[in-house]
Amino acid sequence: MDLQDVQSTFLRLLDESATQFQRLPGSAILLRYIKSSYQNDPVRSAVELFLFLFAVRYLLAPTYSTQKTHVPLSENEIDELVEDWTPEPLVAPQTAFEEAENEKRPVIVGPTGPKSKLSNGRTVTNLASYNFYNFVGNEALKEKAIQTLRTYGVGPCGPPGFYGTQDVHMKTEADIASHLGTAACIVYAQSFSTISSVIPAFSKRGDIIVADKAVNYAVRKGLQISRSTVRWYEHNDTEDLRRVLETVTKEQSKKPLARRFIVTEGLFENVGDMPDLPRVLELKYRYKFRLILDETWSYGVLGRTGRGLTEHQNVDAREVDMIIGSLAGPLCAGGGFCGGSEE
Repeated sequence: MDLQDVQSTFLRLLDESATQFQRLPGSAILLRYIKSSYQNDPVRSAVELFLFLFAVRYLLAPTYSTQKTHVPLSENEIDELVEDWTPEPLVAPQTAFEEAENEKRPVIVGPTGPKSKLSNGRTVTNLASYNFYNFVGNEALKEKAIQTLRTYGVGPCGPPGFYGTQDVHMKTEADIASHLGTAACIVYAQSFSTISSVIPAFSKRGDIIVADKAVNYAVRKGLQISRSTVRWYEHNDTEDLRRVLETVTKEQSKKPLARRFIVTEGLFENVGDMPDLPRVLELKYRYKFRLILDETWSYGVLGRTGRGLTEHQNVDAREVDMIIGSLAGPLCAGGGFCGGSEE
């Protein structure tokens, strides 16, 4: 077959293909679209042709699994791989400089307390411990703790309202209420969650909370969880507190009745100072607010007998609606408490 025969055969097949294509419904519209598109914008025709060929290639491509193929290994192969594997160290080896620096660092020997003994034999004052009264090193307390563990175990492992309250819990609540001078008390399993649980338990959406700007993180979490409207006053500024209380009272005079609280600390964790509690109580009664006093760091520290800010500033604890304290700070135990009225 010579070249002329090949050309004639190709032209004949092309004519037959065109004839067959023209018999398809809508072929004329497609041909007109391609011709006009090519004349007006040949780049667009080239892009559309590329996309068409890509779609055909994608549809005709063989399928494959995205699952990872698992190659089974024999026991001997696994043992060989384990023997050849060398794990990287979790910590890089110390340099000579780091070893010299670590030798200079003081290491406490024995329990931490107000006075701690170092590995070099020196006895120093420890300002980084909550064990202010060295209760951790008290042998009588250790023996009492061992006896309690042998009697009750490590805990009831249940909620207080179900089977988690035992006689020691009720006695502890009565002792704390008697020590504070309040009518009742309830203990919590964790110190941090005490104040962050008490606030949302009494204050809900639509209620008003006026809080000191320097309150600690646990108090702020309680304010956030309560979803109440929070107004802030300048730290330990009772005049600014009066202004905020007066503004809130005027705003709420024409609105439905809502619960209103003042939240402050007995000994501020972030600052280290104390509020003027008698002045705060005066404003509380004037504008008809309830007072939540967080004594996490003042209970066991302030006052002649450690009852906190109320004793330190000669205030009747019954005038404070809710007193929140920690048993995990100076008392070196665990949990927290909320003291107040029976209601």
